[in-house]
Amino acid sequence: MPNEPQQTLHQALSSIRSLAVSPIAPKQPIDDDDFTSACGFVTQLVTHAYRYGASLIRLQTLMSNLPQLFGFHGVMLAASPFFFFEFWRQEDAQPSRVTVRQPVGSFDLSKLSQLGILVNELTDGKLPISEGISRLNQIDSLPLPYARPVVALGYALCGAGFAVLLSAGWLDVLFAALLSLVVYAFTVTTARSEWVSNRLNFAAAFVASVLANLLALWFPGSNPFVVSLCAVIVLVPGLALTLGIAELSAKIVISGITRLADGVLVTLALVVGNAVGTSLVNALWSVPAPADALTNPAWVTMLSIVLLMVGLAFVFQVRPPDVAWVILAGALAYAGVTIGGQLGTWQGSFFGAFMLGFYASLYSLLLRRPSSVVMVPGIMILVPGVAAYFGLNLLQMNGIMGALPAVWGVITQSTAILAGLFVAASVIRQNSSL
Repeated sequence: MPNEPQQTLHQALSSIRSLAVSPIAPKQPIDDDDFTSACGFVTQLVTHAYRYGASLIRLQTLMSNLPQLFGFHGVMLAASPFFFFEFWRQEDAQPSRVTVRQPVGSFDLSKLSQLGILVNELTDGKLPISEGISRLNQIDSLPLPYARPVVALGYALCGAGFAVLLSAGWLDVLFAALLSLVVYAFTVTTARSEWVSNRLNFAAAFVASVLANLLALWFPGSNPFVVSLCAVIVLVPGLALTLGIAELSAKIVISGITRLADGVLVTLALVVGNAVGTSLVNALWSVPAPADALTNPAWVTMLSIVLLMVGLAFVFQVRPPDVAWVILAGALAYAGVTIGGQLGTWQGSFFGAFMLGFYASLYSLLLRRPSSVVMVPGIMILVPGVAAYFGLNLLQMNGIMGALPAVWGVITQSTAILAGLFVAASVIRQNSSL
């Protein structure tokens, strides 16, 4: 007799299953061996796609279409730290259930793009499922397109490019690039230990803050807060916050809450690390006030966006043929932010998200590639995580009342981004693949 948690899980899957069933093209009955093999393949493909950076919203769409290619149905429930799958044929009295542990999510957009090609070949009937399993293993064993020195360059380009967008001085742009290399060294070192890796965000922000404030002592006029923020910009969880809200709105409640909580905790760790580092240096020395922000010409801003997007392409392991598309995604998102920003406080985030979402859907629809390839780097231009970072920093400096406007700004910006992505998804047909 199943216990109460199992009954609840089965009821949830049954509810999803009742909504997911749709007519499928008539096929020859699939025998038990082929059914088992196909279920295993779909399970592996979905978990691999999640590990490479696909969102659960896209995976839910994939789960509603891919099993039908093989003549059966499938649904998935994400309840961290597990994925629960149910597969069934029309003649089955009971569904086949598979439970797998969720892999650690990361971003390897080159492999995600290869998975998209694999799904397209399956959809077009160019690849039998027996070869699909071997292809899946080949994709997983592919080497990364960029070696560590190139990824380190990507970190430096991200730090420098974002510093220009924040109107930092040229010396601060150089400092941000150099401290970004220090943060990358932290990520490489902590990858060897799970205990240390769990404390990466605090440690990286702390060291970046200490070094930024020491540099401000030696070079008066430097802005240590902006330098330290740009140094850890790759770690700021803007995508996690956006996906968390998006998944909650799509009724993927457990995963949405998990992503949102994870994004808030990472942001909190970064802010606390920065605050502790700043307090330590200020307790020993008096750091000079920063100089006024610069006003950069338009061509400098556009060049910084190009460098920022190239850096993000290196960090997220985007395939070299897709780098130009990533740059265009960043340029369109920034153009939307600039145009919308002239209309009001939230319109910039809305128009930036709309243009990015529309472009990502168009890219996926026409080129048949996963929209995440351009969406993941492009969302960094909108950076809701940076707004949260600023808000929490104001909270620790000015208290609750002083930070309320910033906190409300974070909520408004995140909602505007979500609304822009939703409207973009509504005006253009979505690719049914990754």
